Amino acid sequence: MVSKICESTMKKTPDMEKLIDTALHDRDCERRRAALDQLEDEETLLYIAEHDAVAYVRFAAVEKIGKEETLIWFLLHEKFNGIREQAVKKLEDQKTLCYLALHDTYYAVRRIAVEKIDDEKILIQVALSDEDKDCRAAAAKKIKDQKTLLYLMQHDTSSLIRFIAAKKVDDEETLKKAALHDEDEDIRYAAVRGLKDEKTLIHLALHDASDFVRQAAVEKIDNRDALFEAVLYDKDINVRMAAVEKLDDEELLIYITLNDMSIDVRRAAAQKLREESLVKTVLSKGDAQARRIAIEEITDEKTVREIGIKDSDPSVRIAAIHRISDADCLEKVLRFDCHNDCRKAALRRLVELSDRLTEKQKESIIRIAEQDAEALFKEAELCPECGGEVSEYEDTHYRMIPVGYDEYEYEPFIADCGKYCEECGERYSSRSDLDERIEEFKRMMME
Repeated sequence: MVSKICESTMKKTPDMEKLIDTALHDRDCERRRAALDQLEDEETLLYIAEHDAVAYVRFAAVEKIGKEETLIWFLLHEKFNGIREQAVKKLEDQKTLCYLALHDTYYAVRRIAVEKIDDEKILIQVALSDEDKDCRAAAAKKIKDQKTLLYLMQHDTSSLIRFIAAKKVDDEETLKKAALHDEDEDIRYAAVRGLKDEKTLIHLALHDASDFVRQAAVEKIDNRDALFEAVLYDKDINVRMAAVEKLDDEELLIYITLNDMSIDVRRAAAQKLREESLVKTVLSKGDAQARRIAIEEITDEKTVREIGIKDSDPSVRIAAIHRISDADCLEKVLRFDCHNDCRKAALRRLVELSDRLTEKQKESIIRIAEQDAEALFKEAELCPECGGEVSEYEDTHYRMIPVGYDEYEYEPFIADCGKYCEECGERYSSRSDLDERIEEFKRMMME
């Protein structure tokens, strides 16, 4: 091999000879690696890929090899599996890839070869006999033969391969059997995704032990009674959410909005209701949380303003205040609402709308805020965004404290603290003092 390289260098220009010499003999691996970028000589690249002392230089040489026959020779003779893995990624010759998929001793080379071949017979042979589950999985993903897929689904020792096969099987009876009786919830889930039998799907939606499987079944059924039973009695939020998405019965959706234990399920139901139902039923009969959810979906500004001023619950008024765009109405709330958190919400909303306010309105609002700063800038008990209840939070970080030569201890400190709303996820830091909050408010109002 060395003599061939010497011969090839004699045919090159002086600059190319110098480049090859650098790639072969320079003591600095970075310079050898840089020289490779300009090399095209296959024999030189192959020699470096086989013999360089530094692995990433050898990797770079393999990346530059372009001829299939050179890559094949390298794959069959190289001993370092990591570099062989790199070489097989570049190979396109189907015959060699099929040989490697069946006979190579290194599992990663076999797996990459499997991913690049299309021969169904070879893929089936790998899926049924390879000792490595990743190789069998790669083959199973490409197999179309239903008989083989059925066998893999029922008999393979790996749940991953059984899952892959189950997703591709189309035999209804086999899927039904797996969905009803397989111990692995992933297999039951995959079977449900392909199942068409409504009766079986209803049974699974209501009775399967896995939340995961019940949700998949609910997503495939249309039976009104089964969906209603799932949304009323299932303990899992995601299953109930899936059922709500399938329902279009106004009466049922109103019931869910008024009564479900989860705010997310109630919100999903409210989003499907007509505005008339929200106003007439939910706002009149619902608890505070249901009314707050309804406000999110109501578009009529007059209705929202009325709720923001007149609702008996301050959390509901806050939810409405956050959606009011009338500055005069907000200023009225700021001046006269009996609950300080509602006044804070109005002040916050006015800051958001400050670009629409006249200078006179801004001055008036700043004056009110300064006169009652103690009430308007202290920490809120209700979220000023949605009206939900807030709880305290602390963000604890750690800093390194030197305790000796090259020795450190970690000391905890509070990086931030304040209030957190679980309903909308908003955080309200309390790190700044009252004067800082007032100055920040003035700056934002006058921007």
